Amino acid sequence: MGASESKLTFKEDVFRLAREDNIPAESTWWPQFYQLPETADDVFALWSPTDVRNLTQSVSGSDQPPRTASGTAAGTATGDRLPPAPKKNLETLIYTCIARLDALQHRRCFTDPHHPIGPQVLNCVRILTRLLPYIYEADHLQEWEHNFFWQPRKPQQIWDVRHNRPGELFDGLRPTKKFAEEEDGSKEIGIPLGEQLLDLLIAYLFYPAFTLPKKMDAEGMPEIKVTYHIWNSGIGCRQSVGMTRENERNATEVMRLLLSLFSRQLYVSPHLVAETDIPSLSYLTAKPDRQVALSLLCSLLNTVLKFNPASWRVPVDLTSEHETKAKLANLSLEVLLLLILYPDQPNGETNAYRKSLSRLHRVEDFQFIQQGLTTVLMQPIVSTTSVSSYISGTAPKQIPWAPEMLALFWELLQVNKRFRAFITETDRAHDFVILVLFYAMSAKDERTKQGLVRMCILILQTMSVEPAFGTRLNKVLVGHDSLPTVLRIHNFHGSYADFLVTVSVPCRWL
Repeated sequence: MGASESKLTFKEDVFRLAREDNIPAESTWWPQFYQLPETADDVFALWSPTDVRNLTQSVSGSDQPPRTASGTAAGTATGDRLPPAPKKNLETLIYTCIARLDALQHRRCFTDPHHPIGPQVLNCVRILTRLLPYIYEADHLQEWEHNFFWQPRKPQQIWDVRHNRPGELFDGLRPTKKFAEEEDGSKEIGIPLGEQLLDLLIAYLFYPAFTLPKKMDAEGMPEIKVTYHIWNSGIGCRQSVGMTRENERNATEVMRLLLSLFSRQLYVSPHLVAETDIPSLSYLTAKPDRQVALSLLCSLLNTVLKFNPASWRVPVDLTSEHETKAKLANLSLEVLLLLILYPDQPNGETNAYRKSLSRLHRVEDFQFIQQGLTTVLMQPIVSTTSVSSYISGTAPKQIPWAPEMLALFWELLQVNKRFRAFITETDRAHDFVILVLFYAMSAKDERTKQGLVRMCILILQTMSVEPAFGTRLNKVLVGHDSLPTVLRIHNFHGSYADFLVTVSVPCRWL
């Protein structure tokens, strides 16, 4: 969609969504939204915040009578009135994208079986990623959003403006499938739309020729079967699957949409966050297939822990659009933390990801985790005589997601007693004491980072649960002069316990 005329035409169609509501769901006009865009910029630039907010405005006017529980116009059926809803075109657009994601995943949709599905999958993902935050920010749509995404799917109905009457009942995911007039519009016809979307997205994270390398079947045709292979070697896997850069970029975009689905709490008042259920996380953490959960957990964890920012090459900006591995590692860490930090359900259902994390017991796995954590957390403290520092003329920079790595370390200490003992019963405890103190002291004077300081304190407190940790602190600290400036104490001679107490004094007011 590089030509200016094409973009202008597409933009006009975006305007039409808000201007002309109740566009028939079976119209051939809808597919253009996932067919025409060629890049993420085409979606995010041409769908301005105003365009999306216009779609989230509550419907009013003579062209859309008040709805009732049956989904028909007021006066044509009885029942309680439904909460405010956005324009019907927004619902149809969401259904269109999810239906296309489902079709591309389960059958061959092109005449040429070798035609790549990636562009259309990405366009659907990008549109949904663009829409969700504006749906969440609209307070008047909270009840509608819960019903639309997280209640069992029901027949849809578009108001027939021409004849000023309710249209036919149909399946939103398959508009050509109609229901008889005498059928009740409130009957359940499928699982909640949000759950179906989550299932599709998790499957796309393990889809050949999209997030995994292309694979051929016995007939020489591209494989379209989801295969839950762990992305990288490490925990649960000895050999990486061999993701290409394109695979990594695709996985990054899918995880952006997952983060959008998980971000409902950002639009909730702080004092209500702890008691607010997030349906997307509740579903994904409490009811996953065991193989799917283990494959996703190990893929995310290995991707995070295998990322090594240290290199002999000139350092690059890790936030650059071209650093696909850095972006994948960053988003993998964010998704992983959201999955493992979400609490167990009140009905007794446990978080499958926390449970799997607590069951790790192999020493090789613990060594892999410890090495991965240390590699990232050590970046700002490594010797300035490294090759990369000579080339760039600057000391190594802190990895942007180092605080999230500390959160992962803290969670591992809490949920896995074996890992906690692995750290505290050896000299590894000394390394992590220095690392944690470095991040606490570096952040103590910045008001926006007081949460990081408190987390560092709580990490040390969690480690102190093990008696062996206290014993380890009695060891004499050697190499004090090689510590970062923020940790040095003039003329210090003593043990790690002495050092811990002395350095922590500036944080006593927290």
